[in-house]
Amino acid sequence: EFPIMAPDILQNRINPNALEFGAAPLLANQSLRVSPNLLHSTYLDSCRRRLGTVPEYCTRISAGTLQIPSRGEVPRVHKWRKSSETLFDPCTDFRGSSDRPQYKNMVEPNCPETVFRKSGTIGADFHSGRTGFSPMTDLARLKNNRFVVLGRAGMDIYADPPGAKLDTVARFVACLGGSSANIAVAISRHGGNASLVTSVSDDAIGRFCLNELDRYGVSRAHVKQVPGPLRTSLAIAESTFEGHQCVLYRNGAADFQMTVQDVEQIDYGSFGGLITTGTVFAEEPSRSAAFRALELAANAGLPLIVDIDYRPHSWCSTEDATETLSRAGSLCDIVIGNDTEFDFMAGGADQGLEKARTLARSTAAIAVYKMGENGSVTITGDNEFRTGVFDVPALKPIGAGDGFMGGLLVGLAAGFPLEAAVVRGAACAAIVVSRVGCAPAMPDAKELEEFLAEHPIPRTSYADELQDYPGPTAT
Repeated sequence: EFPIMAPDILQNRINPNALEFGAAPLLANQSLRVSPNLLHSTYLDSCRRRLGTVPEYCTRISAGTLQIPSRGEVPRVHKWRKSSETLFDPCTDFRGSSDRPQYKNMVEPNCPETVFRKSGTIGADFHSGRTGFSPMTDLARLKNNRFVVLGRAGMDIYADPPGAKLDTVARFVACLGGSSANIAVAISRHGGNASLVTSVSDDAIGRFCLNELDRYGVSRAHVKQVPGPLRTSLAIAESTFEGHQCVLYRNGAADFQMTVQDVEQIDYGSFGGLITTGTVFAEEPSRSAAFRALELAANAGLPLIVDIDYRPHSWCSTEDATETLSRAGSLCDIVIGNDTEFDFMAGGADQGLEKARTLARSTAAIAVYKMGENGSVTITGDNEFRTGVFDVPALKPIGAGDGFMGGLLVGLAAGFPLEAAVVRGAACAAIVVSRVGCAPAMPDAKELEEFLAEHPIPRTSYADELQDYPGPTAT
């Protein structure tokens, strides 16, 4: 157990996702204004999930006031504990609109200033040798909205016009690509700060990537050019959905030349999080460099985020990939992957969801299990929910995961509750698949808000509301 102090909440030092799925905080004789994104509908959702209903006294919303009553009336769902072992219940007054309470003027006249969160509510309190590590404190660093991103930048070459097939195309257009570069662009387009750590070839293609990073506002202070026969990766793709073709050229890939010395030059303390993709672990010296970067970032208190990003052609064997990606996943606080990738990490078909659950209940704070057109399942230490997808005319099936990652992380950095941040990630993914390219398809903040205003929000469902949950064909 560890304390949450009322001044910490007042000064926004408490990560909203640590309070999500838990309980409203107890505040000592405070009348304060709290961001509407701080708690979302945590209390009502928790009652509904854990008790099967919303208590009658929590339904008085139509008049614009939701009164969560004082101590004694609240079901003993959430327990908050002082060192004396005295139990307290949340007792907070929320005022706001009927459909989206604004959570202002939170008042609790008789609660102690220091309260405690139950250990293990989100993720593990200690892992990977990170003595004293707390997921709550760690994820709060995301609000810095500055990310160091490990992994490749490359050139994407698309058949033009959209719909043309690679077999017969006569013209191409080029743009920045590579999963890590795409994620960095997504963050930058939303107003965040992203610094890419990778290597590119010392030739025209490498310089193309450097120029594109500059154009998108991604820092390349830690991008080096390597001479010799090594080459920047190429992806030749179609803007088609049915029968989509994408051919990758990664022979002698320059990005695998990221070294331990490269990552040891980074000032991790200036960032709010470290993002990596699984491909950086496929070959040396990049593998050792990436694990060293995770260690240094963890020591600096940064949350670690990994997109599994399993690409079979990059690995010498499936056994090596399974072992290495599982190790990387166990070190990270947020683990994101699709059903196939989690199956792969688990070592067998249809075992991926349990793998994601195991990570979220042991070493990770959040695991996101993506299921393509069937949406995603987001899992924390004691909760999971499923989010649908936006219905858009898809132009291609690639780039969605990079857009999702960027939207999710920038949403969390902005203080959105986890469910809302996942929806924003899903919206970014939908926008990306409806446009040509990956990096140039990433929406900016204005485009995202316009999209959300114009499209129905996918329903968020909880495990106890789904039949045969969460089968890939469930509706």
